[in-house]
This record gives sequence, C-alpha cells and structure tokens, in this order.
Amino acid sequence: MYIRIKPQTWNERISLRFDVSGCYLFAEASANETFSRIPVITSSDYTEGLVLDVSTTSISKCAAMCKETPTCLSFTYEKGQDSCRGFAVAAPGFYGQFSSLGIASPCYLKKGKIKALGFRKLQGGTKYYNVIGVARNQSSAVDTCIRFSAQLFPLETASEVTTLQNVITGNDIMRRNFRLYVSGEYVSNQWQYNGVPKVIDGDLWSTNHPNPSQGHCVMLTETGLASVDCTEILFFICVI
Repeated sequence: MYIRIKPQTWNERISLRFDVSGCYLFAEASANETFSRIPVITSSDYTEGLVLDVSTTSISKCAAMCKETPTCLSFTYEKGQDSCRGFAVAAPGFYGQFSSLGIASPCYLKKGKIKALGFRKLQGGTKYYNVIGVARNQSSAVDTCIRFSAQLFPLETASEVTTLQNVITGNDIMRRNFRLYVSGEYVSNQWQYNGVPKVIDGDLWSTNHPNPSQGHCVMLTETGLASVDCTEILFFICVI
C-alpha cells in the first residue's frame, strides 16, 4: 500500500504531520511461525481472551495447535497436567517481574503477530514495547494499549528507564515534547502500577517527584518518572 500526500498551499515551506489509522490484518497461520518466551503470572482460572483449552502430551503439539488457530496470539503449557491453553491476548496475566504476586510460568508469543503490531523487543530484556505516536489522555492510552493486547509500560528498573529514554531521544518528533504516559497511578496514598498492587521504586522518579498535587498519573521524562494530570494529552508506551 502506498500513500501520496500532495500539499496544495503552504507558508514559506512545506511542513506537516499526519496519522494513518486502520485495522491489522494477519495472514493465515504459518507452519514456520515461531514463538518468544516471556514469564507471566497466571492461573488455571484465568480466562481473558481464552481461545484454546485442550489436553495434549507435549509443548510442541500445543504450539502447533496455537499456530493453527488464527486468533491465538500466545499459549501456556503445564507439563504435569498436559494442559494447553491458547489466548487472544499477548500476556495472559501479570508479568513475571512482579514476583510478589506469585510464581511466574512461561508464556509463548507468536513472533510474527508481535512484529505486525509494531512491537520491538526491549534491549537486554524480555518485554516488547511500542511507542505510540498518537497523543491521548491516560484513560484513552490505556484503552489503546488494550486494543493491542497490551498494557501501559510498567517501568521497574533504572535500566528500562534509560533504554526507553534513549529510544525517545532518537525520535525527532517525540524528543521535542519528552512526556509519555507509562504505567502508574496514585492509589490509597501510594504510587503503584495500573491494576497491579506493587509500589513503584522511589529511585526511578525525577527530582521533586512524585507529587500528587501535579496529578495522579505517571509519565516518562528526560530525567525519570514524574507525576502528571491524567487528562493531559500525551504520547504513551505500550508493552506486551
């Protein structure tokens, strides 16, 4: 597909920005489809996006079933119970890094669909991120990530913060307004990740932050995490 833009008028020189919206269409499942392994915390009663729930004797057979199911984006396999479960979401549960929430189990994601959705693997980690260049308020940003079978990025380490800061610095448009929503909210006098009962590490915040008087949501800036009003219209970062 090609898009041609023909400006009709301009002042001194042509300068513009535009967005293209549409729906992602995936090709038929390929026998060569491969999977990426990430740790998630889930359980047998987790049913969000469940599209496959069968008994099989090996992980390879479970992978084959997920490949053959167009709506299957990820799967888990419990060897002791021969349980194969496929999901239409990328990460069926919480990320394994939230160790206080339970024991992490391996989840396998279809690499082809991850790439088609525009996600890239975070350097030195297991997470896949997508910097969304369409500004939204925090609530809409959360909804947009969900449509990608993802969530706002829960930055947990200084390394993750630095890596994403470098990514944004390399983007000519976003670095001019270096403020992007990431996972975080002020709940019961604590700053914790969206929907996850884990407090955000105090070392990740910028100077004079967090500050509830400036807002109850969290954004990534050039100097670290910062508080922000949830109605602000900002770019944001999704993760699977």
